[in-house]
Amino acid sequence: MIISIGFSIFYAYSLLIWILTYGRDPNAWTWWIVLIPILIIVSFTLFFIGWIGWIMIKPKPKTIEELMKRAES
Repeated sequence: MIISIGFSIFYAYSLLIWILTYGRDPNAWTWWIVLIPILIIVSFTLFFIGWIGWIMIKPKPKTIEELMKRAES
């Protein structure tokens, strides 16, 4: 999860640097036809990996038996 978040921050930062460097060149904007689908795919993948990591580190929910034992005591 931490690697996914770190990579997404790096990816967003590198995209910002690319826009600031080549943003004034009209030919550079033709790359948006390639960049937008890749941005969507990478963002979704990183979100999904981060979500899986979050699910893996969350504590397991208690079963009904565990809740019943806790209520009895």
